[in-house]
Amino acid sequence: MTMHMNSQTIGDEIARLSEAARSLIEATSEMAGAGVDEARQRLAAAFASSRAFREHLKEETSKCAVAADSAMHLHPYKAMALGLGFGALLGALMAARCRCRAK
Repeated sequence: MTMHMNSQTIGDEIARLSEAARSLIEATSEMAGAGVDEARQRLAAAFASSRAFREHLKEETSKCAVAADSAMHLHPYKAMALGLGFGALLGALMAARCRCRAK
């Protein structure tokens, strides 16, 4: 769920950035000059690239979520053991860091 929320947030931010870029392109459409035209073309290319990246991110996130869900259902005890192991390792690292700061 967290991975989906993070990818959704990233996707939303990319969408907002793309919308801002599109608005800027439209706002400067009447301005003349070689520099303005070049900047507008670069911005349009970045806009198209960000849209493609957002779609790719959605697809990959969905694939990863399905694979993780399948793995959890196929091997529940291994998944619990991995979660417990990572939790214990993270707890030990955090406890060691807190002890170092207390000294």
